Amino acid sequence: MSSSDDDTTAPWVPITKQTDWQDLEPIEQPVSLSPVVAIKYTTQVKELYSYFRAIRAAKELSSRALWLTQELTAVLAIQVIYVNSADYTAWAYRWQCLESLGNLDDEMVFIKEMASRSPKNYQLWNHRRKFAFKRGASHAQEELAYAAECLAEDAKNYHAWAHRQAIVRHFGLWQQELDAVHELLVEDVRNNSAWNQRFFIISESAIFPDDRADELQFVKGKILECPYNESSWSYLRGLLNLPDMKQQHGLLGSVASFTLQVLEATPSCPQALTLLGDICTMGTIQERKKCLVQHLHILQELHNADPLRSAYWKAQIQHLVDEMHATA
Repeated sequence: MSSSDDDTTAPWVPITKQTDWQDLEPIEQPVSLSPVVAIKYTTQVKELYSYFRAIRAAKELSSRALWLTQELTAVLAIQVIYVNSADYTAWAYRWQCLESLGNLDDEMVFIKEMASRSPKNYQLWNHRRKFAFKRGASHAQEELAYAAECLAEDAKNYHAWAHRQAIVRHFGLWQQELDAVHELLVEDVRNNSAWNQRFFIISESAIFPDDRADELQFVKGKILECPYNESSWSYLRGLLNLPDMKQQHGLLGSVASFTLQVLEATPSCPQALTLLGDICTMGTIQERKKCLVQHLHILQELHNADPLRSAYWKAQIQHLVDEMHATA
């Protein structure tokens, strides 16, 4: 291979001059006679992709094919992935090579290097996920720790949260993740990402009783702690919409009573009024019809209590008035 195997800053050695590539005929990119916008590729990029096409056409899964995919992700660094780190075809072919060769020992070095270059690269995170699954449960904690490091730098890092979900789901680490998320909410009850992760656990795992009574008490306590927190109200709304929760007799009435208690302490709280209005739209058709007048009153209150979205609430009021006329 080229000298870049050992030193990513070394001058580029053309593949045509490397003895271990002499048996492969490169495949040039087809040239359009009248391209709309011609892409000005560098000589290195043209060569790399010509050999990448050739090695894919030959369906060769070898060490040199693995090296080539590495070259294709960042200019003059290690190879197709060095030139273009978003090239999902190169990433996919690299994974095929790894699986065929059966040697994953050095891949984490490459993954970490690419993460330092492009930490929010979708293809990189997907590659790391497949790599983590292949290594097995013994390395699951390492993956969660890495995701935690990323979240410490950026609490809204979508890739890190998605990676945590994939690892938790694949290895069944539900209780551990619930405990971790609980600590995050103790630190900051407004952490919307933590609420979202908690709902992921609640909705996909089987570690909670069907009635989720404890979970209802938990979110109610967090709402009382911070009544104007949009995240906790959204979480409660999500619980009410879970299939098994919808079947619970008297649940909507119980949550409505709780919401009214919140409104007594914090009058005109938009989040509480919004949930109360949503509850009016749940239940059977007969139950919804009985709530029309109450729902209209709630929307009118929201129009005054939530001036930033007054136009939205005005439209909702008009929609409900039209519905009332239609059912009169």
